Amino acid sequence: MCSNVGYAQLKQKLADELFEQETYYKAVPMYVELAKKDLKKQTGNYENVRRLAQAYTKLTEYQKASNQYAILQTADQLTEHDYVEYISVLRILRQYPFASDLTAQAFRKFPSNSLIKDWHEHKDVLAKLYTSVTRYQVEETKINSGKGDFAPSYYKGDIIYASKSTKKGFLVGTYNWDNSNFINLFKAEVKIGQLDKGKRLKDAFFS
Repeated sequence: MCSNVGYAQLKQKLADELFEQETYYKAVPMYVELAKKDLKKQTGNYENVRRLAQAYTKLTEYQKASNQYAILQTADQLTEHDYVEYISVLRILRQYPFASDLTAQAFRKFPSNSLIKDWHEHKDVLAKLYTSVTRYQVEETKINSGKGDFAPSYYKGDIIYASKSTKKGFLVGTYNWDNSNFINLFKAEVKIGQLDKGKRLKDAFFS
């Protein structure tokens, strides 16, 4: 029994240290185990669930983050900060009706929170977004890798963008917080209104 307790305490300490160091991808598996044990034993401690939700958000695993915040909501354990984070996640997931309802609930509990108040006063914007989402369809281009493609800009008729899709270039390595590749610049040619597959920019571009 003592060894089990000691092991659990050690895992909790290590998970918390990794979280504080922002090494979220290593902390997540530990928090999954710790949160499951807390819920199963009904300890009343929801901090591991909360940190798991926060870590998933940092890793942009928004649906998993939403699932953990939902546990906190069901248990009436959402803090003021949790409401802000949960609503933000729901907006990213385009769950606008639910986000609007949760914003109203948050405003009733924390009317002095300026961000929640602003969201509540402009809740009609979410309704319009929901209407737009159901009306239009967005398609991915060939340059989408699903590994962090962002900041597209026009350059001499082509598209220059940043991506973490490949482990090549001047600096080779991974970020500590999510184990993703370092960022590189890519160029995608525009051909007859369509984007060709992106290619990593090399020395000539930077000279």
